[in-house]
Amino acid sequence: MSKRTLAILLCGALALSACTSSTREGPLTATDALGDLKTIDYCTVIGESGDSAFEHCRIANGVKIMAVGPVESGENKDLYPVEYHGSAMPEGMRVQGSTFNSKQSCTRLLTFSDDVRLRFLVTGEANDEANCAKAMEFVESALGVINENKVGRRQFADNSFGRLDPCALLSTPEVEAVLGKDRKKTPGITGHNCLFGDVALTFDQKQAVVGDEETIAGYQATVSKISLFCTVHLNSGDESAAVKAISITGEADDSTCDKARQVAELVFPTLPKP
Repeated sequence: MSKRTLAILLCGALALSACTSSTREGPLTATDALGDLKTIDYCTVIGESGDSAFEHCRIANGVKIMAVGPVESGENKDLYPVEYHGSAMPEGMRVQGSTFNSKQSCTRLLTFSDDVRLRFLVTGEANDEANCAKAMEFVESALGVINENKVGRRQFADNSFGRLDPCALLSTPEVEAVLGKDRKKTPGITGHNCLFGDVALTFDQKQAVVGDEETIAGYQATVSKISLFCTVHLNSGDESAAVKAISITGEADDSTCDKARQVAELVFPTLPKP
């Protein structure tokens, strides 16, 4: 149990007026609560130390794993309402759960007035109930940080991939010739990824990736096929770029990977050096 959650529970049990925490006036959108969605330091959202990436914070202790992030939006039929009995919640916000992979983990989402959601996932506790209790502790911690307006910021260096606009990098005539000029480009809500037709470009922290090593446009990259996806992954310094092609006809095949390679050959040379 976090120190913040313990303090809140003690205050409730003892009915100490001095313990009362302020609640920010709502309704709060995700940006109102979290600030610039591109520069969230997700570990500060729960007041814990962990492995911080562009779109999440991960805390691992043996088989116990907890992650906060990313923020997300759009329709999701796996979601359902969850009753919340913790400290005061700003107007317009609510807690939701997800049925996805619910036998192995528990997911809770803090949903803001604009229907943007912040995801919390816990796995490895004694049972399903314990996973969900821990997830709600982290929701409680996040609400405390949000009410105190203390969400921290990531600082991206001038040459960081975190400063790039992936949709802009996919908008060159060369890339459009490969993917189709008239196909829709959809930027991710955090600004670190972009979907162009059936190909996505994503930037993140350096990652360990399993696959076939290949040289693409002079860069040492890793190519991997999983289910519908073929990904060309580049680690550069402490950061990474990934071009992911999606098969719309079934399992990813050689043609899926060829499309990912073609886009990577055009995009990788435009990235800043570490």
